[in-house]
Amino acid sequence: IYEGTNGIQALDLLGRKVLADGGNALDEFLAEIRLYAQEPGVEHRDALLDAVQRLEESSAWIRDQAQQDPRQVGAASVEYLHLFGYVAYAYVWSRMASTAKARQASDPDFYSAKQATARFFFKRILPRIEGLSACIRGGADSLYELTADQF
Repeated sequence: IYEGTNGIQALDLLGRKVLADGGNALDEFLAEIRLYAQEPGVEHRDALLDAVQRLEESSAWIRDQAQQDPRQVGAASVEYLHLFGYVAYAYVWSRMASTAKARQASDPDFYSAKQATARFFFKRILPRIEGLSACIRGGADSLYELTADQF
């Protein structure tokens, strides 16, 4: 549900949960995903690892930019929240797809539906992270071009 608190949650995630601790919590989360991706039979491994890398790169970019201009955190926070969420979803869908493949024989209709939904997510939803990353790298400048009199 999108409402005004999304911005607050986004600032909290990026400002307090990612930047304030030097990225330690983020690093632990990404390490957990990478460790999982090393297991045999992981479905959608490459897309998952690409998404992890994009989140890591976006996080580093924001961290670097914010050192010179604190407005970058606010400018990137909502897109960052969505990017982070899509990566978390990718992790969960990869796990579900891998489990569904392993259990396919026990309930073919149910588990094939899980696999189809995972394929849909990885083909149609996860690619949105490319646009989110581009928005993040768009920076804060365009958000501050108008003066108060121009509103």
